Amino acid sequence: MEREHMLNSMLRSISHDLRTPLTGIVGASQLMMNQDHLTNEDVYSLAKDIHDQAHWLTQIVENILNMSKIESGNLVLHKNLEVVDDLIYEAIQHLPELEKRNMVVDVPQDLLFINVDGKLMVQVFINILNNAIKYTKEKDQITIHVKKLEDEVQFMIKDTGSEISKKILDHIFEEFVTDTNVSNDSQKGIGLGLAICKAIVQAHGGKIWAKNEKDGACFIFTIPSDKELNV
Repeated sequence: MEREHMLNSMLRSISHDLRTPLTGIVGASQLMMNQDHLTNEDVYSLAKDIHDQAHWLTQIVENILNMSKIESGNLVLHKNLEVVDDLIYEAIQHLPELEKRNMVVDVPQDLLFINVDGKLMVQVFINILNNAIKYTKEKDQITIHVKKLEDEVQFMIKDTGSEISKKILDHIFEEFVTDTNVSNDSQKGIGLGLAICKAIVQAHGGKIWAKNEKDGACFIFTIPSDKELNV
């Protein structure tokens, strides 16, 4: 009964989160079909709305697919040597909402390589950054700080938004955990993003945790590294 209740809750959440961007896409496209009363600026604005909603929809579907692989034990890592900077900036390019934030990337001057599944690692950054977007306002700062330690690379993603609720801090990487205090107009998500991050990071032999700081939230994860891969 507990599993059935969880399944029903999951389906309701997924239905809600899929309906929201789809409604936006349908509404904007209907307005665009009546171009007689639209300026070029109006058309651009509506097209951008469709683009952003489609990106959001893509991330929801990607997380659902990844979680299904994780739950079934079919998550397979396709590792290659990846440049840390490239992974970070690829994730940033997938999140147009970051244009409204003060995004800071602090990486070592020397190139850092890690042996990871690039696609999955980009998804980790996307999910954590998406979480930061939800709990920050325009012009708030989001910082990615990368540090090379002795046998691992540490990634710290901080924001100057609201703190993580104490009610969920110890469970934030579990499935379907969301903060009910998030504003109604934000993209809440179905509570899979951070659970997927944990599974992907652990599959790579790393660790992930979260904490509150005086000016916001902070997510930290590590990925093992080979000293000979970094120059």
